Amino acid sequence: MAKKIWGRIWVPFSWIAKLLSPLLKKIIPRLKRKRRNGQPGLELDRKLVFKLQKSRIPSWKQFRHIFKVLSKNEKIILAACAVLVIAAAGVSAGKYYFSHRVLMPKQGGEYIEGLVGAPQFINPLYAPSNDVDMDLTGLIYSGLLKIDADGQIQPDLAESYEISEDGKVYIFYIKGDARWHDGLEVTANDVVYTFDCILNPDYASPLIVSLRGTYVEAIDDLTVKFTLEEPFAPFLSTLTVGILPQHLWQDIPASSFQLAEFNRKPIGSGYYKFKSFIKDKKGAIHAYNLERNDRYYGQLPYIDNITFKFYPTFEEGIAALNNKNIQGLSYLPKDLKDQIRGRGDLAFYNPRLTQYTALFFNQKKRAELKNLNYRKVLALATNKEELVNDVLGGEGSVVHAPILEGLVGWHSDIAKYEYNLDEANKILDEEDDWKYLSDGDTFRAKMVKKENEDGEEVEERQDFTLNISTIDTEENVAVAEKLRDQWERVGIKVEIFTYNRLDLQKNIIKNYDYEILLYGEILGHDPDPYPFWHSAQIAQGLNLAQLADRDVDKLLEEARSTTNGEERQEKYVEFQNILAENLAAIFLYAPTYTYPVSEKVKGIEFARIVLPVDRFSGLQNWYIKTKRAWK
Repeated sequence: MAKKIWGRIWVPFSWIAKLLSPLLKKIIPRLKRKRRNGQPGLELDRKLVFKLQKSRIPSWKQFRHIFKVLSKNEKIILAACAVLVIAAAGVSAGKYYFSHRVLMPKQGGEYIEGLVGAPQFINPLYAPSNDVDMDLTGLIYSGLLKIDADGQIQPDLAESYEISEDGKVYIFYIKGDARWHDGLEVTANDVVYTFDCILNPDYASPLIVSLRGTYVEAIDDLTVKFTLEEPFAPFLSTLTVGILPQHLWQDIPASSFQLAEFNRKPIGSGYYKFKSFIKDKKGAIHAYNLERNDRYYGQLPYIDNITFKFYPTFEEGIAALNNKNIQGLSYLPKDLKDQIRGRGDLAFYNPRLTQYTALFFNQKKRAELKNLNYRKVLALATNKEELVNDVLGGEGSVVHAPILEGLVGWHSDIAKYEYNLDEANKILDEEDDWKYLSDGDTFRAKMVKKENEDGEEVEERQDFTLNISTIDTEENVAVAEKLRDQWERVGIKVEIFTYNRLDLQKNIIKNYDYEILLYGEILGHDPDPYPFWHSAQIAQGLNLAQLADRDVDKLLEEARSTTNGEERQEKYVEFQNILAENLAAIFLYAPTYTYPVSEKVKGIEFARIVLPVDRFSGLQNWYIKTKRAWK
């Protein structure tokens, strides 16, 4: 160690010696000549001194008189050397200091983020209906479980939990040091109260659907038990909902629940607590301020304060980002990314989303879509890589199944229909229905018999035309247009119909009024495919391909009723193999989430998110201020 330190210190001194060497070679001979020529008795005096003083090294008393015997030039050289030695020592010390000290997160700072929308109910019971409410409740409230930065379910308020062998009973042990923002202890009664409210239809919580058939009871002050009517593998993912403080809400009737002041000034147990909000002249909340909860039972976040500012449109949010009124924007649509200007200090985070975009075939609407060969043609004529690269700008990944990589049930060996125009044309040529009727035709067609106005039977050309319905967004329209271009290469004409989200859901999807639907589905924290592919969901308008397969139904039912991970994996693999063989849909891509944040905010890490609020899953590790510490 000593050798390493001496080696670091010696480098500047050796450099100084090299620098002074030419200067000393010139000055020293001149001084010697000056002594010989100007002071002839100096040598005799020196010999006399050395005769009386045996040591040639001066003592400290003698050394104090050094400036009395040095010439002016010698004094200048000595002073210069001293300055350089001190400078070299400083450089060496600084180099050693900075090479052995690292920047570490330090408590402090404020993060300001823009959100599109406005808060309505900062209450876990109603937050799922509004992304802004989800963001705020996610920071203010904590649940029994939470989603970590890797998208995995981890204990939060719960110290630990147990699951019975039959998968029907879950027992949770609550942390003894968990406190509400007002200082009172979090107990099992708070958990029971929260879930009783969710399960009570009078409170009109959208979470009731995923928790039906659940009974909750307190075993003691810090132990709570959930009993299910039937085993439900995704149950743990439903327990990330925030817990309400019973002592503050219990006297508020269900009829007044949504009117309570706590919906705007909440008290939770999360790592941030309500501080204040600012209203505009119309009474709408313009900004919402949170401060760190120093009573938090887990790792405290580094950032002291978080402020959210609300904007009605993404364009206004981007303008605020460009003007540096905010440090980050909750979400940046891909088609608006080019509107970011003058912010070279932004970092763009692109975590994967647990959702996919697919083409769903309505075989009941169009006869050709009942034919597996025609569905294969469309799959072979679809260039998924081109969609991701040309439309999404590379911000997405190609998928071939409804369960994505990294989630239970995914497997890489699923049957794939790779882009192959030759094979697609070969299949079409072997079919008797649709042909190129003449050289130079763009589309395949057939002659159909019809009656004219005079009642005479005539033949009329009919092109092979398919309809794609989708939401009227720039991304979806661009994808539909790219698909149209691709399918035209095998002679299929495509007409595109676009709708706003409400019309598409209420009129088109609900009534299955489409031939091919271009649409995205969100999987949730648990990739349970039951809601989208079980035949019972056709009546609910969720089984978009209207797939009714007994084997699929059985596999999905068994997979969601087992807590055995390996068994569940096997069921989902078999389900996806059936789906690939059936080709009820063409799975296109999984998009990414674009999250722009100032580079001054560090420590942001996540690989995958389900909901926008999941971007805060590692917020405790974010920091703005730094300090140096020894390695």
